[in-house]
Amino acid sequence: LDTTGMEVVPSFRDAGVVRKKVKVESKARRPRQVEVHVRGYKLWTLMDAETGLPLAIMLDTIEKPEVEHVRALVQQANANLVGHGKLVSLALDRGFMDGDLLWWLKQECGISWVTPSKEKMAVTTEARGRVAEVLAARRQGEESPVATATRLASGGEAHDGVRFLVRCKQDGRDELVVAQVEGLLDTDFYGPGGSGSSRTNSKSFAPTPLHVTVVLQWPDRSALDREDEQEHDEPNRGPLVILSADIEPALARFDRYDERSLIENGIHRDGKQFFALGTSLA
Repeated sequence: LDTTGMEVVPSFRDAGVVRKKVKVESKARRPRQVEVHVRGYKLWTLMDAETGLPLAIMLDTIEKPEVEHVRALVQQANANLVGHGKLVSLALDRGFMDGDLLWWLKQECGISWVTPSKEKMAVTTEARGRVAEVLAARRQGEESPVATATRLASGGEAHDGVRFLVRCKQDGRDELVVAQVEGLLDTDFYGPGGSGSSRTNSKSFAPTPLHVTVVLQWPDRSALDREDEQEHDEPNRGPLVILSADIEPALARFDRYDERSLIENGIHRDGKQFFALGTSLA
């Protein structure tokens, strides 16, 4: 599931408006960020990763939050699939991070979800902290964290509840290096009502454990993209933390989330680029 913005000309009636940071080149030819107002619409698409077919779509004004129509999209997709199948797994980006929504997907719809956590969430700090503690304790000499993780992965066993895994090199690319961590408990946000719910104040409250894949090295990300991300993308300064409610192998969780790029590079990009226009038609 993902969204994409569709920009329109200023004279377009009834469009929404949103502020957005964009890169521009200054007179000194140094890129900088400026804030602009963008008019347009937002398209929600729920796509089957195997076939590339959209199962449900929704259009609204561009300023609406990502979580706005998710429930309607899931219900529409399941209605469209009657007699053929049902939704059992859903990959979402961090813009859909909402504890109440994720709880609804899992508990009421039976959908196994995966999504990256946000930088300033307690569960992100907990996941990265547990991995960092193991790497620091088992570092040998001047090893980098990735080198330590790669060495520990060769043994196959877990270290203080953290298991490291490596997907081997192909065509000269670096390895994919991840850590699997289970039973995270800084998860007050996950449940009915989300983080603002009064349930967390109850004496009987117990957090629901969540499980993560921490991506220590992602070979498909270019060094230039990663450098730009570290400088400008505040929600993703450290290692990517991919959350799910289910215990599963770390690489399987990573693959489920990685499939989300198919919707960006397929339906959304293909749907726009062949117009060869700067803005959408009415």
